[in-house]
Amino acid sequence: MKRFLLVFLAAAVCAGQDRASSYTIAGTVTDSVSGQPSARVRVVLAPAERPTSELSSGITAGDGRFHFEVSKGKYQLRAERNGLPGQPYGAESIFSGFGIAIIAGPGQNTANIVFAVHPPSTISGIVLDEAGDPVENAIVQLMYVQVVAGRKSVSTLGWGRTNDLGEYRFSGLASGEYYIAVTGKPWYVSSPHSAPDDPASGSEIVRAAFVPAFYPNTADPRAAAPIEVKPGQDAVASFSLFTKPGFALTVECESCSGKQMRLDLISEGVSGTQAFHRTEYIRGRSVMPAISPGMYTVKISNQDMGTPLVATATADLTAADAEVVLTPQESARVSGQVTLQNADPRLLSRMFISLRSEDFRTPSFSREIAPDGTFQIPVSWPGRFRLWITGVPGVFASRVTSEDSAFQNGVLTIGDGTLVKLNVVASGGMGRVSGFVRRNDSPASGVLVVLASAALPADPGWYLGFKTDSDGSFDFKNVRPGDYRLFAVNNTELEYANPGAIRPYLEAAKPLLVEMNGVLDVDLELP
Repeated sequence: MKRFLLVFLAAAVCAGQDRASSYTIAGTVTDSVSGQPSARVRVVLAPAERPTSELSSGITAGDGRFHFEVSKGKYQLRAERNGLPGQPYGAESIFSGFGIAIIAGPGQNTANIVFAVHPPSTISGIVLDEAGDPVENAIVQLMYVQVVAGRKSVSTLGWGRTNDLGEYRFSGLASGEYYIAVTGKPWYVSSPHSAPDDPASGSEIVRAAFVPAFYPNTADPRAAAPIEVKPGQDAVASFSLFTKPGFALTVECESCSGKQMRLDLISEGVSGTQAFHRTEYIRGRSVMPAISPGMYTVKISNQDMGTPLVATATADLTAADAEVVLTPQESARVSGQVTLQNADPRLLSRMFISLRSEDFRTPSFSREIAPDGTFQIPVSWPGRFRLWITGVPGVFASRVTSEDSAFQNGVLTIGDGTLVKLNVVASGGMGRVSGFVRRNDSPASGVLVVLASAALPADPGWYLGFKTDSDGSFDFKNVRPGDYRLFAVNNTELEYANPGAIRPYLEAAKPLLVEMNGVLDVDLELP
């Protein structure tokens, strides 16, 4: 069979360049499991500073080859496949954002790249009841363990429902560790007026409730264990749900007449996550039968496009039926004033205030800063948040003050209706730390460089991680002034913003003082 070599010319980069000033980025896309060339993969070339953009692209043939001619510079490659997120070159999995940038220029060997693409994995299974019958419409919650901003977290990746055979399936997954939770209710309590064991029950609420199950089929979320999924693996996790006498929860929504509100019933999940048991839509009052004994959070929120309304309450169903009355109110708001120093005041209109979840388990919220420096952020989900300045490189929140008790030690604790006013000083003058990592006199590409504040604070903004480029280089462009420790490790999954995780590396780390607008060039040797 005639073989075709796909040649993708990055014309936008090379226009006006003669052949002597062009460089080759070429190689083979392979399957990371089998090592065989991968066909029908779209390879995209992008500038490293805009990795989601595109300079040129093409689809590989049966030999997996790709070829670009580029000018001197720093680039990223990403592989795109049908129905899957783009995977950067050098990423550890299809969900990882840590790739390896490719440096094209004199003396750089970039013509024989092996771009290992990870095949997607799946998790599937069957949910049965204690009689061995399939449980239809059970809620299956999938949680993923990953390092986010230098800290390990467990966050919900998605939900699914079982079909009439009790089957569920999650596809397009990265390799790694997952937790799974299953909740549901017996089919005969879909209505409180019918049950197979007591057809004459009339209006009496049926008591049978499924006990929530966490992989590997335990009722205690603290005893849950992750399922390890390898690249390309079809993992199986099945569950058996057992019933026990449950209780009924009556929810009364004051001032909700005529308004459709979403009602969520939530309990403690794995590692601080939330396990969702029921989701309904109500207009004033709802009775939920057959709930497994336990402590729950009841949340209602409006579903229209008007003013966000929300209310939460705790329901104690450990020993008896319960009733909660909720009065929706406007969602919490964080407002305040930003003062800019050591930077052009006109930058304010390009900046954003972001509230990022302290544990990455609740949503984050962001709003533009007005030209006069004022801001207001509605927060529709309770949680603990840290404030960040985004939108303009080189500017950070150097000081945040408030008289509200909700703001303590740099963390905002937001509940329903919380109103917090902040004064924020945003400063320019961030520094830069760059250099090279070598191992045995050769560039060490794809290793993790960590820049950590010497004080080891709780704020993750004082910890930075960088996966070295193809020539072993690293470049931290926005560094808050202060004392730091710098080191490199092979483990790219290190929790680099966790003081306990990095402490063993600090003794051999290089001490650095980053001054305002300071620029440091530092080289590291990896053992």
